[in-house]
Formats: sequence, structure tokens, C-alpha cells
Amino acid sequence: AAGALMKLGRWEESEDSLDRFTAKNQSSVEAYVKLARVRAKQDDEDGARAAIVTAKQTWRVLPTFKRRHEWPWFLAALVSPFWL
Repeated sequence: AAGALMKLGRWEESEDSLDRFTAKNQSSVEAYVKLARVRAKQDDEDGARAAIVTAKQTWRVLPTFKRRHEWPWFLAALVSPFWL
């Protein structure tokens, strides 16, 4: 749902959706990177940076099989200084 809301430019609703998702699923690097992007679009630099920090911390504790699926999102977190 958050992806569709992001495409529509409905940033506050996207953030709410991602906040609810990450509250229940804390092992998704993708969700934290998307949350950072949404917060950056809303000029919330501190919130975006906090989401990236959480994405990187999440990556460190993921098991190998989960890392394979989250790899592109971890790379997005690593290059986040270029788009934040």
C-alpha cells in the first residue's frame, strides 16, 4: 500500500503506512529505506537519517537467507548520503 501511496505523492499517508508496517515487521530493510525516502520528501532530514540508521542496523542482524532478498535495499541505504 505504501508503494502506491508514494507513487501518488501522498507522503503523510505513505509514512503512516510504513510506520505501521515497521512496527510489526522490524526485519525489512526495504521498509526503512522507503520510510527514509518518504521523510526526505517531506523535508524531515532527521527522520530520514534515523530511518537509514535503522535500516543499516537491521541489515547487521539479518540471517543470510534474508540478506539475499534485502541486498538492493541495503545498497540504497549505503548510498543514501547522495539522495538525502
